[in-house]
Formats: sequence, structure tokens, C-alpha cells
Amino acid sequence: MKFISRKFNTVASERYTESQLAIVHWSCLIAIIVLYLYRGIGYLDRPTAIDVLNVYLPFANKVLEQGLGFLLQPESIIVSPLSYLWPAILGGELSVIKYVNLSVGVLMVLLTYGIGRQLHSRLVGLIAAFLFAKSPFLISWIPTALSEPPFFLFTLTWIWALGEVLTGRKNFIPIAAIALSLSILTRAVWLYPSIVFLLVILCLSCFKISTRQTMLNLSVALGLGLILPILVILKNLIFFGLPSIDSGSGGALFYGTNLMTNGFEPPLLGLAYEGGATDFHSVIGNREHAAVAIKFLKERSLFELLDWYLTKLSWVTFFTPIEASIKSSLWRVFELSMAITATYWGIKQKKIFVLLLCAGIALQIFQTAFVLYNIRYSTDSLELLLIPLAAVGVYLSLNFGEKVIKDGNQPYFLHILRFPNKFTLISIILMSVLCLTLHFRTLPIITLPPKIPTSILFQSSDFSRVLRTSFLDQDQRLLEHNVILATPNQVLPRGAHNALWEIKMTLSPSSGGVCSNALISFDSEDSPDLKVEIVDFPVYSDGLPHTYLLGTAGKNASLFPLESGRLIMKVNCESDVSVLVDQMSLVVPHFIDYFFK
Repeated sequence: MKFISRKFNTVASERYTESQLAIVHWSCLIAIIVLYLYRGIGYLDRPTAIDVLNVYLPFANKVLEQGLGFLLQPESIIVSPLSYLWPAILGGELSVIKYVNLSVGVLMVLLTYGIGRQLHSRLVGLIAAFLFAKSPFLISWIPTALSEPPFFLFTLTWIWALGEVLTGRKNFIPIAAIALSLSILTRAVWLYPSIVFLLVILCLSCFKISTRQTMLNLSVALGLGLILPILVILKNLIFFGLPSIDSGSGGALFYGTNLMTNGFEPPLLGLAYEGGATDFHSVIGNREHAAVAIKFLKERSLFELLDWYLTKLSWVTFFTPIEASIKSSLWRVFELSMAITATYWGIKQKKIFVLLLCAGIALQIFQTAFVLYNIRYSTDSLELLLIPLAAVGVYLSLNFGEKVIKDGNQPYFLHILRFPNKFTLISIILMSVLCLTLHFRTLPIITLPPKIPTSILFQSSDFSRVLRTSFLDQDQRLLEHNVILATPNQVLPRGAHNALWEIKMTLSPSSGGVCSNALISFDSEDSPDLKVEIVDFPVYSDGLPHTYLLGTAGKNASLFPLESGRLIMKVNCESDVSVLVDQMSLVVPHFIDYFFK
């Protein structure tokens, strides 16, 4: 075993046989699989996703009825083909699909173990398998009928097969090629990185004579893996005029570069998915939305473009408090710290496989920052590569070693931890620095460029109708400053999807105190028993006027006054504060009309 030194094998053989050590090793792996199954079973009863009900299962049933001829239907290009071919292969029954995918997850654990073993040793393989089973970003998606299970499976198979190819085993080239093709046809996130890999590796093979054969083997695996996706793209181009695997790329770019959300998930900011008149899933709509995405980028100055991109990078890497807990962000800090430590070791040891995974992570972060930020799509492709690298980093940081133990006249060795070492120090420094960066994350907010015209549904600057009160909360720690505005019922104009509450307010705390946040809700007069949904948003307490924009759709749908009632805002502060509300307006931005004109 790689993780046990030759000296350990020589001496320990007098006490432990190789089979006994293997029993311990495989027992640990079985325990990890049990852990995975325990967690996975807990997600079997989660509500079925809308994508499954509206797209994947209906399309799978159409494949079962029409056969592969469905692939020539225009609606077949709405999503990647294997996202519905996989459930069709499994019979199109939701319960069957869930249990099969849960079972396939065991193979994913074994593949992750195999990748860790290829990177370093069997012990690293066990660490990698354990991290996979404990990941907060992967397991919940496996026992579902979404596209994640086949994407995870084919991507891990591809990475594992590439590891075998790097050892000179050419018979794994077809496996790597087939797995890459299937991964791209399930979700096309590896299409462009694979092309970049292929070009770079071909260039390196021209200069690095010592590794030329290895580079050529990788090139063949990548080149063969790209053939089928390219054929699918050509089919879509010939039959539908679409030069891509599916028609969602234009929408992903449109929402990923959006000036109002900065590329964040609209419903989480209280906005609807508002786009052009032509559905972005259509060929024409896909093209139109991609063109508007280019306009969004051109609207930003160079400084604004850099600020936007760095913000998106921080979301992709560490998430935001809106959709992820601090535990999730700290898990990613741990993974990145360990992965960077492993990369340092890989550079020193000239480990091609480590560098390949590191490059894959970098390319994924780079391209993901351009499209719609959604924690579902923005984490898993990184997580699959981060876990094996992080496992190497854990091994290096803990600095495993051996210790002689005397048992009468019979010496034997224990595998123990010996730290700190340089890798321990590197990982600790990295974790400390990355934890500090969490404090500087930019919270997603709604922004409205000044040039965008708006229609005012309701506005009040006459605050003789506004009641203001201040009182201590139940814990006697924060002062709650209430602002209550009487609001008549409203109706959205025809064709409009998003209305915004625009609040112009100045908060000036006394004695250097700060205001932590504000809570806003709508209390209906006609339906007093209706449950009141409270929306939380950050505020600035610097004595300067600020404008706050709050959506009235998605998770904030309760803020739109369908009936007459009261808009209630509570500002929580650590001290007494002067609350000056200059204006509260309900506006409809003509954002879509402006950019699609």
C-alpha cells in the first residue's frame, strides 16, 4: 500500500498480514459508502423539482413514445439531450429513477476513491471518498431525476479514466473519450474547457519531449471525446440553425450579465425571470438574449466590468449569505485551502494529474462567472474536482508518519499524525486568508441604471400619513424604528413582470451606533388573517442618503399590494437613530423594453 512505507511493510508483516490490513482498508471504504447511503436516503422524499416535472420527465416519456426521432423535434434542444435520455433509459418512472440514481451514487464514491488513489495513495482515496460523502453540495442532488446524477457519474468516470491514461494505460483512452462525450451531452460545462485543454496539451507536446507520449495520449482521449458533442452541434445547426448543444446558453448569458441583478438568481432578489418577448429557449430568442448580454457588458465601464467580474468570482467561489449558510462557505474555504496546498505539492513533484485538475478548476471558475449565478449550477462542477485535490491537501497537512510500538519483544508500527510541517503552515495561512475574504463579500442587490425609464404606480413623500415609533426589542438589545405607510391596492401594467419598492432613506445613529438591517412587510386590510411574509434587507447607517430597491416577485411576492393595506418597515439599530425617509415609491422599470428595442 502506498500510504505505508516499505519499512512499515517489512516490520509489520511479522504482526499483521497484508490481508488483515486490506480488511481494515476496505472496511473504512464500506463505512464511507454507508455514510453516503444514509445521507442520500434522507433526500429521497424531497419535493420534485419543477425542471423534472416540466421538462426532463415529459421529454423522457416522449423519447419512449417516439424513439430517437424526438431528437429531431425543435423542443428537444431546449435542454441537453442526455438530461432526458438518462431518465428515459431508466423507464421514465420517477421513483425508479430516484432509487437507481441513489445506487449509482455508490459508484461515484468509488470513482472519487479511485481518483484520490491515482493522485497520491490509498489513504488519500479514502479521504476523498469521505469528503464526497460529506459534501454539502453533491449528495442532495443525486437521488433525484435532475441532470446532476448522470453529470456527476460521467464527469467522475472521465477524470478517473484520464488518471489511468496518465499512467500509460492506453486501453483507458476509449473510456475517457466516451465519458467526456456523455458528460458534455448531459451538461455542456466541459465543452470549452476540453477544447482549451486539447489545444494547450498539443502545444506542450511539441516542446516537452520527455512527456510527449503522455501528452499525445491525453490529446487523443480529449479529441475523441469531443467528436460526438461536435456532431450534435452540427445536427442542431443543420436542422434548427442553433450552433450549440442546447438553446439555454443565450439565457444563461443574459441573466448572468444582467445590469439589474449583476448576474444573481432573480427570484432570490424578489424579481421574476423577465426577458424579451421571444422565449430564450427558442433559436431566435437564444440569439437575441445573447446579443443583449453583450449590450450589458458594453454598458459597463472598464472599472465597473472588473468590479462585476470579481464580484461574480466571489459568488461562484464562496457563495452569498442569501442562498448559502456560513457552514457552506467555510467548507469551500477548507476545500480551496487544501486544494491549493495540493497544487503547490503537485508543482514541486511535477504531478501532471494534480496540475490538470487545478487547471480544470480555474477554467470552470472563469467561465461560470459569465453566466447566471445559481448555487445549483455554480458549485457541482467545481466540487467534483476540488474534493480529490482537497484530500491530497489534507494528507499533506496532517503529515502522516509511522511510530514504533513495543509489544514485548515484537515491534510494530502505527500510522500516526506528525504535524506541523510546511504544508500544515501553508494550509493554515490559506484558510485564515480565505476566511477573511468572506467578510468582504459583496451582497447581491438590485441596481437600476439611471438611463432606464420607469413608471410610478404609487409614490409618497407626504409623511403626515406615516407613523413612526421606536421601541426596544424583546431582548432589550436593539431599537426597532418603525415606519408605516398606508398603501392603496395596485395592478401591474400589462406585459410588466417586475415592480420595485424604491425607498430613499437616511439613517443617522447617535453615539457611533450602527443599524444592522431592516425588515419590511405588507399587511393587507382586506385579509387580516393572511400570513405576513417579512423581507430582510441590509441598510447603511452612515448619515448619508441611500436608495434601496426591493423586488416584489419571487420570494418577495408578498410585498406587492394587491389589496389596500400598510407597508411596515422596521429598522434595527444598536442605538437611537434618526430615521429620515425622503420617499417611498412603487415603480415599474422598463428595463426589457429599453434593451430589446
